[in-house]
Amino acid sequence: MSNESNSKIGRYRGPAITVGLALSLIAALAIPSYVAHTSEPDLPQVELVTQEAGAVDQVLVQEGQWVHEGATLATLRSDELDAQIRSVKEALEKAKIHEKVAVAEEPILGSIGTVRRVVEVPASPSETDAPTLLPPVKTEDPQVSAEIAKLEKESAEKTKALKTIQSDLTSNQEQLEEFNGLQSIAQGSVDNALSAQVAAQKEVDRMSRLYDMGAIARRKRDATIAAKDSADSVVVEAEKRLEEVKKSISQVKETISTQQKTIQGIQDRIQEIKSSLADLENRRFVVRPASTPAPTKPKIQKKVIYGSVGVQASTAPVKVNLIDIDDPKNEEQIVALTKELQDLEAKKEQLVVRASHSGRIVKVLKTKGSNLEPGQALFVLQLTQ
Repeated sequence: MSNESNSKIGRYRGPAITVGLALSLIAALAIPSYVAHTSEPDLPQVELVTQEAGAVDQVLVQEGQWVHEGATLATLRSDELDAQIRSVKEALEKAKIHEKVAVAEEPILGSIGTVRRVVEVPASPSETDAPTLLPPVKTEDPQVSAEIAKLEKESAEKTKALKTIQSDLTSNQEQLEEFNGLQSIAQGSVDNALSAQVAAQKEVDRMSRLYDMGAIARRKRDATIAAKDSADSVVVEAEKRLEEVKKSISQVKETISTQQKTIQGIQDRIQEIKSSLADLENRRFVVRPASTPAPTKPKIQKKVIYGSVGVQASTAPVKVNLIDIDDPKNEEQIVALTKELQDLEAKKEQLVVRASHSGRIVKVLKTKGSNLEPGQALFVLQLTQ
């Protein structure tokens, strides 16, 4: 090669190397990976633990579901706690029953040796309740009642199904919002990949011209062609992932549309059931006239009489009053039982596991029937940003 040719190549070598390095740096920075954009952010996770011991009765969420702060996630059952509550309630009811004691109005004691006796005598007419008419009698129509029971059962089933579908609809709407965000990210990746592809093609054209002029070696031109092929692959992959996200969005939208139609159908049926129940209730009972007055049974009144030990000696009867016992110990017992019942009810409330924050359930650690101790984890919740 002549000195003139060597001099010409020397003029092109420096700029070509610099441009090649700059192109590589641009490609590395300008072509972000779709996975990097779509990977889930490193958000904090917390374990939701139980406050009281019990067996899992209901698990109301599933893995991957988004929940709001305060939402009920699961309920626990404690037979021992329920038995304690029943026992305290029975004791409290007994304590609230005021015992009575019979006391004479003004005991008239006779002379020394007077004895006290309580006898039962018919009450005076003024102390006997006046006879009252029996109220009208309502006779229930068995066929109408059976139809009402059937409709009420259907209404309960429809209401339960409505709540389930509404919950699923909310989850799908949240998922749609997430997919929309992913679509924006995927579209941005495609745009960046296309820009990098155009830049790579320009570089291939430029390096090919230099190679044709004999200014650069063949391996440098081939390197730019390989970079262009890589940029083409990134474009294809980015467009493929964008189409996948669009397909997922279309499927979720179709599911949401179906759920909305189902919800509307259930709501319409529930309204029909309510109208039918209102009509059936008007025909449920047949009212018969009031019956003849029931015979009044004479009341028996307790009287206290006093007399000497002798049989002939006695005084006029004295009316007996029934008064409440004012027992401070009984009042203290009522206060103590009331507080105990409130504490037990508060413990029962802690058998309901709720979301401490808004986020997504990433793991369900226990299933229905599992026995848990206080502080044992039931869910893993990933917090939102």
